[in-house]
Amino acid sequence: MAEEQAQEKTRDPTAKRKKDAREKGTVLRSRELNSTVLLLMGSIGLMFFGNNLFNTIMAAMKQSFDFSQVVFNEPLTMLQIFGHSVAHVSIAVLPILLIFLVAAVVGSVALGGFNFSLKSMMPKLEKLSPLKGVKRMFSAKSVAELVKALLKFLLVLAFSLTFLKSMFVKILSLEDEPVSRGIFHGLSILGSGFIIISTAMIVISLIDIPFQIWDHNKKLKMTDQEIKDEMKETEGKPEVKGKIRQLQQSIAQRRMMGEIEKANVVLINPEHYSVALYYDKDECPTPKVVAKGVDFVALKIREVANKHDVEIVSSPVLARSLYYTTKLKQEIPTGLYMAVAQVLAYVYQLKRFNGGMAEKPQSVEGLEIPEELQHD
Repeated sequence: MAEEQAQEKTRDPTAKRKKDAREKGTVLRSRELNSTVLLLMGSIGLMFFGNNLFNTIMAAMKQSFDFSQVVFNEPLTMLQIFGHSVAHVSIAVLPILLIFLVAAVVGSVALGGFNFSLKSMMPKLEKLSPLKGVKRMFSAKSVAELVKALLKFLLVLAFSLTFLKSMFVKILSLEDEPVSRGIFHGLSILGSGFIIISTAMIVISLIDIPFQIWDHNKKLKMTDQEIKDEMKETEGKPEVKGKIRQLQQSIAQRRMMGEIEKANVVLINPEHYSVALYYDKDECPTPKVVAKGVDFVALKIREVANKHDVEIVSSPVLARSLYYTTKLKQEIPTGLYMAVAQVLAYVYQLKRFNGGMAEKPQSVEGLEIPEELQHD
């Protein structure tokens, strides 16, 4: 029972899951929204350009059926008349076709955005399985689609009957009007009918869109195991990551130890801390930390310093302060300038003393460290 619960898809999809789904062609779509946008935009197009289209068609028909003796004597004239009629009607119908084209694109990408996937075009053998086909027929989605289709039929029927009832007298009166006027009024009634049906489709779309969002998210939901597998795939196994981290630390430590030989001084807290400082007025305006460490690393820094004859000075407070306030390759804080300058001066005097050129300097004690830079 616990295993079954663990495998339930209750976790929200990750960004990678959503990206993979889009690559496979699984994108949020609503056919009802697409149909609604097509109907609405088509109705608007007919309202704005229908009159011009009607007049153009009437003029083309009049020109096409208005024969004269010249037309019979010169057959090419008939072709010219036909060509002109087709061209004029094409130009008149073009804006409406463009509106339908824009509506088809907008209705398709309004929810899930534009997406092109070659994977979705590839044939899938599992779709040919009769067993899976039967499962799809009796799935929750199929039942929802059936209910939606019935609801759509009933709504469109109700709106259409209401519209026809309200327009019944006008429709019957069309037979008493001249042909041209009757056609124009008929198209006007047809356009109004499109708008009424579109209104019904808006209601259906408002029901369908939340359902499609819910169904899409349900498809992408993940189990705990899937999330763990994805993390392993994208970030690597914890064991491998740990080994890589250890290797990086080892490389960084070796590089740091190589910097100690050029240090001017190593400041220590005899029990735990070691910090190596480098200063050259021609290279850097202020001293910077080239190596630091605690416990085992601190001891290793002292060994390398002794090996390369780098002076080691015991200054617990300053060593701790530099360790906590300054990163590797970083210049020391301004608050420690005076204390570090005293240490460097002491090291310089000590070298002169060892060379027999000066008196032995006094040990570095009582260095003034700002309280905000001190660490226990």
